[in-house]
Amino acid sequence: MSLNLSLGKAKDCPGRGRGQGPFLGTTGKYITVPVTKKALIVGGGIAGLTAALDLADAGVDTVLVEREASVGGRMARLSKTFPTMDCPI
Repeated sequence: MSLNLSLGKAKDCPGRGRGQGPFLGTTGKYITVPVTKKALIVGGGIAGLTAALDLADAGVDTVLVEREASVGGRMARLSKTFPTMDCPI
């Protein structure tokens, strides 16, 4: 990709962040895409649980998917956690 083509694309991209939707090639028209407030969280570890709770608190319909039988990830395997040395589950 040439430098001039890259710069041209970079100059075009900021306009897309203003809710105009994806650009349709050479027609010069923008399309609108419906937005739904739904999220799929893959992984029930600490990060996945935190993300799911934060999104749910914000009013987003959230689905959490975990491949294991229980959530908690690697944290669930620990016997004690710092700084309280409590059981994580």
